[in-house]
Amino acid sequence: MATVTLTFANGPLKGLVHICSRPETLTLGRGRECDIKVPSSLDCLCISRHHCLLEITPPEVRVRDLGSRNGTFVNGVALGPRTDSLASPVEESLGWRALKDGDELCLGGTYLRVGIVDQAHLDAALAERATL
Repeated sequence: MATVTLTFANGPLKGLVHICSRPETLTLGRGRECDIKVPSSLDCLCISRHHCLLEITPPEVRVRDLGSRNGTFVNGVALGPRTDSLASPVEESLGWRALKDGDELCLGGTYLRVGIVDQAHLDAALAERATL
């Protein structure tokens, strides 16, 4: 069984840990209907109401910026921000990015770390070591 863990490192959600072992789609943002809601405050105005989407099918995780004004960053590399130019299709800036264990997402000034544990791979590695 694989498990995906999202751990918030700072901001108003600091210390929040979301653990997922089944397929799940999460919307992150300030909107009241978001699955993970970042409280509206002066510190969090850089986070859009519907900032990004996480698609989790353990052990796989993908993120997509939802056209946020300030973008979603993976390990410091931007997925957004949205472009308001008609010359550039919005879809180009809204692509999916696969995440791996240890990746860091940044939404505004809020950081969260992705943890992925795949028990089947761990068991296989332990079994292989035992035969050496």
